[in-house]
Amino acid sequence: MVEPTDPRVFLEMAKMAKERGNLTGPLYVVYALNFIKAKRRKEAALAQAALERQFEN
Repeated sequence: MVEPTDPRVFLEMAKMAKERGNLTGPLYVVYALNFIKAKRRKEAALAQAALERQFEN
């Protein structure tokens, strides 16, 4: 199982790249897609934890 990465990490990386002038179109797309995937992984982990708590009793 992949530990969910905080989606804000990818926003911060995009900000740093923009400040350096390295944020190109394709790189922006990569950061955006990674943000979306991380957000979905985090939501899935929360949902899985809720299901496990539900069936503990």
